[in-house]
Amino acid sequence: MEKPEKVFFLLEQLRLCILRNDFVRSSIIAKKISPRFFKSDIIVKHQDLKFKYYKLMILLDLYNKNYVGVSNHYYNLSETEAFLDKAKIITFLKNAVVYAILAPYSEEQWATVRRVSEDSNFDQIPKYKELVQLFIKEEIISWKKDILGVYDKLKAWNASSTDYVEEYVESEEHVLANLEQLQCRVGEHNMRIVSKYYSRIYLNRIAELVDWNVEKTEEFLCKLIVNGTIPLAKICRPSGVVNFVPKKKSEEELDDWAVGTVDVMEKINKVTHLILKERMMYKNVHSFCEEEDSDEEDWFTDTLFKRQSSDYDEYFDEPDENTEDAYAEMDESISESISESDLKAMESELMKSSIELEDISEVEVVFDRPFL
Repeated sequence: MEKPEKVFFLLEQLRLCILRNDFVRSSIIAKKISPRFFKSDIIVKHQDLKFKYYKLMILLDLYNKNYVGVSNHYYNLSETEAFLDKAKIITFLKNAVVYAILAPYSEEQWATVRRVSEDSNFDQIPKYKELVQLFIKEEIISWKKDILGVYDKLKAWNASSTDYVEEYVESEEHVLANLEQLQCRVGEHNMRIVSKYYSRIYLNRIAELVDWNVEKTEEFLCKLIVNGTIPLAKICRPSGVVNFVPKKKSEEELDDWAVGTVDVMEKINKVTHLILKERMMYKNVHSFCEEEDSDEEDWFTDTLFKRQSSDYDEYFDEPDENTEDAYAEMDESISESISESDLKAMESELMKSSIELEDISEVEVVFDRPFL
């Protein structure tokens, strides 16, 4: 028996089990059919099998409330080459968006929503893509302002848009269930956003943000805590406060403090090392500049002295012994005329001036920019 024929018989068994509402046996039979078969080259000639398979899988996943699977099946149907009708393909894409949003939050659901927002095929239905963007943004969605009157009137919620599957999908109860599920998903999204931005918040404030009463908000929040969507939240009923961040134990706080202290000390050591490095660089550059300045000054004084000596040697003769004796007698007469008290005063003034000069010489020069 060839593989397409085998798949045909399995699909017939699956269809009969669904008609008998035997969904347990239907799930067992569905696992015997590999989805990779419908992506192979063999299926090009058997597009009817592909459509039949995804049609039955939609019914099965709707019964099991696996909305992510339903969304993926509708998306695969939109890629079926047997359907050249653009209107029907757009209908498949709309339902893919709707059931991706109706699915409870999980990693798989988030990946499906992201794929819908990034796929260019969904540009044909801009209104539905805007609805997806509401759930991607980390902002609270108002059920009354953002959903009612805008997105609840979309054709995908109506029974007429799904008449190509079965009567189970066409029922009015199914449409109302979809809208109720949409309201739950909006509330779930809002709760996740609140838990992300708040560590502690009053329950009545949450009810105000999500447009619900306090009783319904508390009940829905408890469901999210139980199913693991917001596992760390705790409700204090006497005070009416919801804690989204659990209180740390003393050991955990001590560990956090120790880690923070080590981090601070490492930064201090690094800054100290950089300061010392900068000082060493400054000293080296400063000493180098002083050496260059002293060399230039010596060269300048030498050349100036040589020039002066060469210019004035011809006007002044070398001093003889008589002139030296005259200078010595003049110094003695000046020293005798000045008293000892005056000499001490002059010495003290000279000492003060020398001290001030030393202080000035020790002044450090601070540069605006470090030397590199």
